[in-house]
Amino acid sequence: MKKKKDNNDASKKKVTVIEDVFDEKTKKDDDIRLEHAEDDDIRLERAEDDDIRLEHAEDDDALDRLGPDEPQDAYDEKAEENRINRLLPRNEDKIKRSFGKKVKSKAKKYGKTIVRLLIVAAIVAVISLVYINRDSLSVSHIARWISENVLHSSSSDFPVSISGSRVKLMNPMKNHVAVISDTSLMIINENGKFAVNRQHNLNNPLMKSSLRSVLTYEIGSNIFFVDNRNANHYKLETQNKILAADMNPDGYFAYATRSTDGYMSEFTVCNSSNQKIFRSQQSKYLITDISLSDDSMTVAVLMIGVENGDYVSIIKLFDLKSETPVEIRKNGVLFMRIKNMTGSVTALAQDSVWCYAADGVEIDRMDFSERLDTFSFEENGDLLLMFDSDRPDRGSHIIVVDSACVIKNEIDVEGEVADLDLYNGRIYVLFGDNLVCYDENGEYLSEWLTQGNAKKTVVCDDIIYISDNDMIYSYALK
Repeated sequence: MKKKKDNNDASKKKVTVIEDVFDEKTKKDDDIRLEHAEDDDIRLERAEDDDIRLEHAEDDDALDRLGPDEPQDAYDEKAEENRINRLLPRNEDKIKRSFGKKVKSKAKKYGKTIVRLLIVAAIVAVISLVYINRDSLSVSHIARWISENVLHSSSSDFPVSISGSRVKLMNPMKNHVAVISDTSLMIINENGKFAVNRQHNLNNPLMKSSLRSVLTYEIGSNIFFVDNRNANHYKLETQNKILAADMNPDGYFAYATRSTDGYMSEFTVCNSSNQKIFRSQQSKYLITDISLSDDSMTVAVLMIGVENGDYVSIIKLFDLKSETPVEIRKNGVLFMRIKNMTGSVTALAQDSVWCYAADGVEIDRMDFSERLDTFSFEENGDLLLMFDSDRPDRGSHIIVVDSACVIKNEIDVEGEVADLDLYNGRIYVLFGDNLVCYDENGEYLSEWLTQGNAKKTVVCDDIIYISDNDMIYSYALK
């Protein structure tokens, strides 16, 4: 029994040594975890150590419960089983924690890379937006926006006095109206404040406008200008005399000039950043009109010549990505103006309208016997025509023709017409002392009294602008 007790004592010492070694190792592991692991992992590991100590205590209790007649092998077998059961789960936990730390480390690394890429992408996007909208980020534009939207200083300054003695042209822009007088170009916002007011030095100025920009030029000159509503000004001098020009709603513009080196004429297309993107020379005929499509994909040029003693009109439709145009030729017809729409081209002669598909096939034509007095192409391709405005006894006949040569609206009015405009399918007719609106069916809708002696009108963004000789007035649509 003494020998058995000695063996039990030796076993206890052996377990105690194992515990001491294990505790020392656990303490070292705790120190490492305190340096490299998060607080939650440290608390978890300490809890596991407590479980191990608890298991050791259970082993001691089991030893105490061994009866004096039970063999030593029973204790040794039980102790070994407990030791294995303790060590295996602990090693598995270490492996799991080690693998988890590696996964977390890689996840953190990839996460940081993704965050950096997102930051770079955001910076590139911001820079791109700033570049695209650089015209809208000028100091004057920002100050005007703050004044009108933050401080709510939006009281109208209309009527406004123009620079110069007479209004020559008025064109619509987005929330603005462009005005050409005999001396100056003006861009006026909807509150009557001048975004641009500068002299142009052109004897017979012409104007084309987009949503944000204005192209001014003169037939026979060597210079034209592009101004936007944020007072940015671009000037271009051409080598040869200007023949025609156009600008689409996106700010792309094209101009035709005479040419050299054996060519009769040529034309150039520029994007909204004033960069030249297309050029073509024509050897036999003189360009008299040019028209850009609204999608900035095609340009149509009208050329006039003489063959076999008779006029010939040639329309060439260019894809800006191809040098080979579609050609439309009409002998004995003198086209005056063209309008290039996506998928079609409309040509106006003195006594007829011709509509063509983009492949040059004639869609339809419409002839008229009345003398054409006034016409204008609208942005949607509709053609506004007025006949016999100088014959008060008969009045004026006004029609709206679409890009398929179909009459959309038709009215007859009495009195001398000073000007007219088309907006949202409605016809606005300006007389000297009033403006009358006719709906889409040609029925009288409403009217506005003017200040008398009215000369020009344009309707845009639900605002009517009317000018006499030297003042601009605005009226809200009813």
